[in-house]
Amino acid sequence: MIVQAKHKLLSLENGSADAQPSNMSASSKPTPIPMPSSNKVEETVFQSDMFAMSEPSKVELALEQISPDDLTPREALALLYELKQTLKN
Repeated sequence: MIVQAKHKLLSLENGSADAQPSNMSASSKPTPIPMPSSNKVEETVFQSDMFAMSEPSKVELALEQISPDDLTPREALALLYELKQTLKN
């Protein structure tokens, strides 16, 4: 398959798209894949943008207000439990 691709690239670069290498027989050409009929009605499918900005969640807003360097380990642990509970609600 790679040999076929390299030959096709060379033939296209040389301006001869119909050229076939001497070591490739006509039967070794890949079989074309049938395309769907064009008389079918196409449906437009919209995919949401996964990088689109959305409104920040309650947890994100709370995290913006936290100064982790000012928390004791016990306060940090309590805050984590509080944020986890916020996610469940």
